[in-house]
Amino acid sequence: MFFRLFQLTLERTNFRIALTVVGISGVCLELLSYFSDQIKKMGEELGAVEYKYPTLIPIKTMQNIMYLSSRPESLNFVSRLNEDMNLIDDFSEQAKTIESDVDMSRLGSHFQTDMINSSAVCFHTYAQYKNRDLNLTDKPLIIGAEGKCFRYESKSMRTLERLRDFTMREIICLGTEEMISEYIKNVTEKIKLLFEEIGMNYYLASANDPFFVEEFSIQSTFQRTFGLKTEVNARLNGNSSKVAIGSINNHKDFLGRSFHITNNGKVINSSCAAFGLERCVYAFLNQYGLDKKLWPQIVRENANP
Repeated sequence: MFFRLFQLTLERTNFRIALTVVGISGVCLELLSYFSDQIKKMGEELGAVEYKYPTLIPIKTMQNIMYLSSRPESLNFVSRLNEDMNLIDDFSEQAKTIESDVDMSRLGSHFQTDMINSSAVCFHTYAQYKNRDLNLTDKPLIIGAEGKCFRYESKSMRTLERLRDFTMREIICLGTEEMISEYIKNVTEKIKLLFEEIGMNYYLASANDPFFVEEFSIQSTFQRTFGLKTEVNARLNGNSSKVAIGSINNHKDFLGRSFHITNNGKVINSSCAAFGLERCVYAFLNQYGLDKKLWPQIVRENANP
């Protein structure tokens, strides 16, 4: 289960407790693995090649889409001490009084930051193919990947619904506009099949997303108007609320332009289907509870013991 204290609190408060990081085991880990396996299988059926990407991503990479200026409040920077022994000794002395948070301003020029913890898995894919021509002909490039992602969202962070440190599995597609359109159609059908097969109470809805950070308000309106982002929403608490457990995103040629990725000389289009695995677990347990005997048979039989 979750760490024991979290398990007890979860049962008593219907999943409402302020946490930003959690550890899980037992049926919760079984469910997380189950959702990961099902989404990975979905990608494989679409022709995805599996990758394992790092957690860290260079600031230089993210500045291809000016990410730092779009959502600075959500960033999780990774810092290191400058390579200066006097500064290191000074920090070591000051660190003796540190109990939890490190006040970076008080420590002055001790730190340097060139990395952030990635907020989405697919950014690594675009960095991987930056400045390349993919020379695709009859089928797109599809990549499957799972990784840890990090977003600081202040008071919105609670239980598995919204974590600072969470697990994301994505199916990423790069190709022509026609290839992307076909991919979105196919992945949408597979998502519907998966969640209907396991009996999840869910619905699809149009939304917007901060992938588009140039003139953000205009771009997000454009995205909503033309249906470029579809959220997979799971109903909670007897349908009185919902949580987005996944999304299907059509980036058009935005990320192709930003990372200078082409296909036979023409800027490439891209899309990704992304799922927050802890959110999938949270939604499923909200709907079916912790007792495995009450789960749908297909989940009960296929979740790893």
